[in-house]
Amino acid sequence: MTGRDEDRLHCAATELDAGPRVLAVRADAANLDDLDALMRSISTWRGHLDAIFTNADTAIFTTITELTEADEDRSFDVNFKGVFFTVQKALPLLKERRPRRFLPNR
Repeated sequence: MTGRDEDRLHCAATELDAGPRVLAVRADAANLDDLDALMRSISTWRGHLDAIFTNADTAIFTTITELTEADEDRSFDVNFKGVFFTVQKALPLLKERRPRRFLPNR
């Protein structure tokens, strides 16, 4: 589990009450160095991922006339690039699974 705000991240991890089954790492999805550090933390913690679920989002609450290019850049960096690069960097840690057979053995 990741988040940009250390205090909120700690509260969320505490609420889950999952102990060592949860790894909480402060990371900004828009920061590639943070994503690299996250993947190193995961690799050290468990060595692999069973699944990847990304949910990065940021919103700018202003009028359209006050919205700046910097606002849009930040939104795109988190909402699109953050999700894309999180998945890209996590793929090597994704545990390979054999496809299940859905037909009965004959």
